[in-house]
Amino acid sequence: MAALLVSSSLHKRLVYDEYDNLSYGYRFLTKGPGVAPEGQRMPVLTFNALACAGDGCDLTDVNNREGLRLAVRAASMLFAVALAVILWRWAGQMLGPVGALAALWLVVFDPTVLGHGKQVTSDVAVAAFTVAAVYAYWRHRKKPGPWPIVACAVATAGAILSKFTGLLLVPILALLGMIDFTRVWLSGARPTRRSVGRAWGTGVAMALFVLFLINAAYLFHGSFRPASDYR
Repeated sequence: MAALLVSSSLHKRLVYDEYDNLSYGYRFLTKGPGVAPEGQRMPVLTFNALACAGDGCDLTDVNNREGLRLAVRAASMLFAVALAVILWRWAGQMLGPVGALAALWLVVFDPTVLGHGKQVTSDVAVAAFTVAAVYAYWRHRKKPGPWPIVACAVATAGAILSKFTGLLLVPILALLGMIDFTRVWLSGARPTRRSVGRAWGTGVAMALFVLFLINAAYLFHGSFRPASDYR
């Protein structure tokens, strides 16, 4: 998959949204989180800009240097590979080694993942974080513990910091929790007040941790600022 991403990136100059995304990532790094996003541009793009920050991320320079162009796209490629690894591991735990290879084959040769996985965009990043968050929740359901919940919160924050559609994880995770609660109820095992309180406490703690991580990524710029102050 990495070979396909690199080879399909060679000799291809930056496209129009890569210019804007890379520019925002560089401005976020150098001027702080208060810079105008000018569209759906999120802090995850700083990973792409790290590769050219030392040279000022001059777009003409990036276009003229094949190695630098690959370097700024490398973060997106890593997210694509991470997505494939998560899906391979999850399918393996659900369906066994044959299912793991089938899932891996599908994602490695998926045209959409290959197309976006070599661009300076946040599309594959939000996909990787979203799948990671739901996978972590699934792990917690199979074997309850604090670390899957922490991983789920980190991945949820990562998805929201990658693209606005990452916010869909909030109703998705809430719905999964409700489905699990209903399944337990229908099985005849009535939840105790203590177990319900623990579940609510875990959900609230996770939500607060996600909010903390999002604000931390923006260096707490604008934290507690009322929405009425924004244009």
